[in-house]
Amino acid sequence: MRGNVFLRSFPAVAAVLLAAGVAAAQPSDEATEKAKAHFEAARRLYKQASYREAIAEFQKAYNLVPNAASSGLLLYNIANCHEKLAEVPQALRAYKDYLRAVPNADDKNEVLVTISNLEKRLREKGVQQVRVYSTPGGAQVAINGDLKGNTPFSIEIAPGKYFLTLTKKGFRPVEKDFVITADSSLELDFSLNEVKLGDVSPPPAPPPPVKVEEKPAPQPPPAAAKEVKPEGGRVWTWVVGGVGVAAVGGGVAFGLLAKGAEDDLHSKSHDSATAQDLADTAQQDALIANIMLGVGGGMIATSIVLFFVEGKLNQTAEREQSIPSLGLNVDPRSGTWFLSYGGAF
Repeated sequence: MRGNVFLRSFPAVAAVLLAAGVAAAQPSDEATEKAKAHFEAARRLYKQASYREAIAEFQKAYNLVPNAASSGLLLYNIANCHEKLAEVPQALRAYKDYLRAVPNADDKNEVLVTISNLEKRLREKGVQQVRVYSTPGGAQVAINGDLKGNTPFSIEIAPGKYFLTLTKKGFRPVEKDFVITADSSLELDFSLNEVKLGDVSPPPAPPPPVKVEEKPAPQPPPAAAKEVKPEGGRVWTWVVGGVGVAAVGGGVAFGLLAKGAEDDLHSKSHDSATAQDLADTAQQDALIANIMLGVGGGMIATSIVLFFVEGKLNQTAEREQSIPSLGLNVDPRSGTWFLSYGGAF
């Protein structure tokens, strides 16, 4: 049925094109002649089922025809070719543009049925078509903040709620929330308001700077005097005693060496030189042993005395540390003088 309507549309387009040429009264009107040539080429391509090539020729004719009625009929033929190619979004868009160009078309009801069927096919794919127009055209289209294109614009998106922004230099921006349902496509048409020189409001003056009062940084509280306690223990007792023990140990070692040399001298027969060496060694080692034993014994005795002396000194120091003290001090934060009383309790 739509194919027959398409064929019946050719004489109407041709008549409009010829009327446009007569109205121009200029046989040399290249635009009209070129549009007629593209139209005839498109008709031949359509009869050959070369729909893609026919669309290109119809589009060229559409771009050259100034008459609204003829443009609408060419849009119808473009939509018909897209439908033949199963290009649903392009066919739906062209049929909608056809009814915009020819709102009182004789075949309007039939075209509306075709549009409904195309919308149903989009619904089966989970999307629907949104078309955006503006006067004047060429406005930038942003959906949910993402720039999509310029008007006239169409897109297939999932059903839901969206936020649309239109911007064009010299015109006030347009913002609008819209909802696209799954059942039918949506058409949005806007008239942009031009921005005049007197309409531009100066930017608001910046707020006066806020003066922040600087407050002095809080001072840390004065550090409490660390109480120094006397170190306990008997250091010199252990030092002297340790050296004494080491000396006694050394004396014992040399005594053993002297005893070994003396035993060797008496247990065997030696020549005079060897016997003299052994005797000298035994005597020397015995002398060293006696000295070290004497020094070690004396240091051990001294350490015993130091044990009691250092213990007495430690007790005296502890008693002196526990004596309370009275002092005059000043608070660095407030400058206030105060008395302090300290000591061990």
